[in-house]
Amino acid sequence: MRSIGHIAWEDPQKWMEAMRGGRWKARVAKENREFLEEVRAAAGPTEVTATANRFKTNSDESDIILTYDVKVGNTHIQVINQGSTLEWRWHGSKIVYELIGDLDVMDDTVIYTKDVKAGGHHYQISAVSKENTLWRFDGKGDHGLSAEVAILGGRVYCLEAASPLQYKWLVSVDAKTGKDRRVHYEEHDTSASLALIRGENKCLFLHADNAGQQALYHIGSKGGVKRLDADGTVFFPVGYGPRGSDPCYFVRKTRSSPWEARGAAAKALALPTEFYRNGIDLVNLREGVVVHREHGHRRVEKGGRRVMSFWGEIEQNSWAFWNGAEADFRLMVPGQTAVKGVCRGASLVFEVAATVYGGVLRHGRARSADGSSVGWLGVWSCAKKPLGLMVVGYGAYGLTTLTDTTRWRPYIEQGWAVGFAFIRGGGDHNDVWAQEGRLAGKERGAEDFEACVRALQGASGVGANKTCLFGRSAGGYLMGLSILRNPGGELARYVYTEAPYVDVLQTSSNVALPLTVFEYLEFGDPAHSIADFEMLLRLSPVGATRGAPGVFVLCRAGLNDRQVYAYESVKWMDCLRLGTPSGLKKILYLTKGVGHNAYGDLVAKERAEDFLVLGNQILGSK
Repeated sequence: MRSIGHIAWEDPQKWMEAMRGGRWKARVAKENREFLEEVRAAAGPTEVTATANRFKTNSDESDIILTYDVKVGNTHIQVINQGSTLEWRWHGSKIVYELIGDLDVMDDTVIYTKDVKAGGHHYQISAVSKENTLWRFDGKGDHGLSAEVAILGGRVYCLEAASPLQYKWLVSVDAKTGKDRRVHYEEHDTSASLALIRGENKCLFLHADNAGQQALYHIGSKGGVKRLDADGTVFFPVGYGPRGSDPCYFVRKTRSSPWEARGAAAKALALPTEFYRNGIDLVNLREGVVVHREHGHRRVEKGGRRVMSFWGEIEQNSWAFWNGAEADFRLMVPGQTAVKGVCRGASLVFEVAATVYGGVLRHGRARSADGSSVGWLGVWSCAKKPLGLMVVGYGAYGLTTLTDTTRWRPYIEQGWAVGFAFIRGGGDHNDVWAQEGRLAGKERGAEDFEACVRALQGASGVGANKTCLFGRSAGGYLMGLSILRNPGGELARYVYTEAPYVDVLQTSSNVALPLTVFEYLEFGDPAHSIADFEMLLRLSPVGATRGAPGVFVLCRAGLNDRQVYAYESVKWMDCLRLGTPSGLKKILYLTKGVGHNAYGDLVAKERAEDFLVLGNQILGSK
């Protein structure tokens, strides 16, 4: 029996949530055994190894472009940006410090964070000089630190956790000793998620967010914390201008109001009218470079004029940005290898891509069920008509959809089309767009996604019988809704997901879980709202799904994940398999010792296995 005060109900799957005991171990072993049988049916060990090497080669090629030189005083290191993690090494050294969360540099010393709980998000700070560890710090309590770290005024700033993934205190320690812990700020709102943000030219910010309702603080060189624009709703922090000491940032008073610039250097930027209603990717005051987005499309302004517009992603060297140094950029266009770029006078100049493996780039707008216009993007090889279609969706937290196709390159080279849907709930447009996809708006996001999938099917000529949908984490909720709404494979016959958030009703009801209180305004608060309970009773993939005979599902989860617990995927498998013994297969692999993300060579191996299984199922199907 499960109870949340105003209602109680039977939950025969509740036993899984402990994730221990013989029954659980047997279930994990059974799921993994059936998954590996599917891998063996698709390919032999030699082909898996060769395909994994292919994925790793593509990743390594990208890593070379996404490697940044960081120089501060006598310290010179190289940092490899790998999305949610980093690697670094001393310049000229072969010793690599792997899988770190963040780092900062001062003369002769590198300060970095690392998750010491194998994916459990318990970060520890280490200070290293000449490859010797000087000190370590993991906070006052038992739950460690967040990934972010910054050195300012001879002190190291970080966020301490009150419980797993719940960061409550901004603290600092002496940069040379790791001692003299000081508390600079305590967050009393348990629904606010804190982040430490390194702005331009050593301007440090503290950012609090509760489903798009935000607060911004400036941290002075001596540790003082001052709130900025207390009546603001949404913020984009930037930093200090080249000759200024006033913090620059952009603020919206409401989600629908235009951006307002704060700070002399930000106010001096010459920007087009559409910038003020769009989402912002980056602002660099030293170079006068601004990147903003509209329905997934990026526009780059420099010195008051547009220098380029593109589909894809752009990032800057965040350590050069933090230290007020000359900027360098990386551009990732779907279907091409990433390239480096620098500012030259009034221009932003990028190298030519080493390889173009996706010669066709199509984009357009789909009409959602309520009439809203939703952006989509597709890429495939120009050599022949696509053999299959992979559509990527996310639509949560106001985060942008990742369109870098490095992980999808083997698919495109094999003949797949890969598409992206810029749906409500995500950050591909503006804050109103993100808000419209929260709570009950998740259903609107699912309608947006369906419209984009059908538009991509029309553009590529690939039907539902050879279409696969992909989403990870909160994007797994989107996958669950897509199956719930199309259990017979009417939209797509295949779904591929990693760490899917699918037990939404139960998770949103359980305040003991790490992220629940942060996400009431994103997913709902069924324990205190009858309306939210009724909504999630209808929309939560675990519970609402009653079989999906026409959909093949490939799912992966980490047994050490503390963001989306592995039992959610197991529960979902039971719901998907209900009443459909002759339906298409649902396969799940639960990886031991892995949290929300896999790392290193394991990533290449897993992606190779999934690629071969999906290829065998889809390209080999009639």
